[in-house]
Amino acid sequence: MLVKNVISVVRTLALCALLIGCDSGVLWEDERYKVMWVDIGDNVILSYKLDSGDSIRRVPPRVVAIGSNEHYVVAQQMSLTTNETRYYYIDKRKDSAYYNGEDIAVGPLTEEEYNAFKVKLNLPEMIVL
Repeated sequence: MLVKNVISVVRTLALCALLIGCDSGVLWEDERYKVMWVDIGDNVILSYKLDSGDSIRRVPPRVVAIGSNEHYVVAQQMSLTTNETRYYYIDKRKDSAYYNGEDIAVGPLTEEEYNAFKVKLNLPEMIVL
């Protein structure tokens, strides 16, 4: 009887740890793309949604602004280690579940580099998250 009670308590604690240990939320969505945070507020990423419901990271933390139009998704990212501002863009027409983020996202770009692409490609405006 004691063994059954101990096993029941261990199962309950393990379930609680799983439920409490990993929290997440979606801040922005557009078609297959979403900006989400995982576990802590600074862990904000741009990801690509798969048919299975899982997602693949496209831009690393900490995404602070996002935008999209018919052809592009753009993101402004603040480095967690250096506080440096970086920019990324993704051509939606070329993206798929078979790419890793570093293979499809153009960046990190400086503000000057990003602004040149913005004019050339007619990249969308961003909203601050």
